[in-house]
Amino acid sequence: MTTTTENTQAKYITTKRACEILDIKKPGTLYGYIKTGKLKAYKIGGDGQSKRHWRIKPSDLEAFITGNKAGEGTEREHTESNKQ
Repeated sequence: MTTTTENTQAKYITTKRACEILDIKKPGTLYGYIKTGKLKAYKIGGDGQSKRHWRIKPSDLEAFITGNKAGEGTEREHTESNKQ
């Protein structure tokens, strides 16, 4: 039997998987997007025995990808353009 937490987590993408989808090599980059609010994510789990983990809704990841394609760019692109 699956628990409610397991069912909820199945509907979300792990940060590891999000990094793979976005071709991000350093997880800190993804956590930076989450921290600044560029990528919406949720803390799930943590029953006192285990640590809570960030999870991302597929629709939020899609919105992030679409937003970047629409010209918002990534932090690296903004940093590189500011150097010129």
